[in-house]
Amino acid sequence: MVAPESVAALTVAPPILAETIECLARCGDGRHECVVYWCAAWQDPRRVHRVVHPRHTARAFGYEVDSAWVTAFFLDLRAREQTVVAQVHTHPREASHSQVDDTYALAPATGILSLVIPDFALVLQR
Repeated sequence: MVAPESVAALTVAPPILAETIECLARCGDGRHECVVYWCAAWQDPRRVHRVVHPRHTARAFGYEVDSAWVTAFFLDLRAREQTVVAQVHTHPREASHSQVDDTYALAPATGILSLVIPDFALVLQR
């Protein structure tokens, strides 16, 4: 995976943001954490082009992405000439970045953002 050296800001179109919030809230259903990945083209790493919802298991305080899915996902990213620019996931209450979040990031590389949305993303739904 190609990571941008430094991502100061990302451009996220309203439909991408809406899809992210809807997916996180629906998947977590107010009871479980959920995660999505924001992907961008290698040639345009500051503009989010798609949201990917991985196959994962979840609990109220954590989630685990299927390792076989991750392998296939990395191959898909390469074929599409894309990279992950952000990992967006929910927490049950306040938005804070935990040590577990750091340790189990999809790709703990410089330039990849990790965003935490509070209240299982339910507060962001209309």
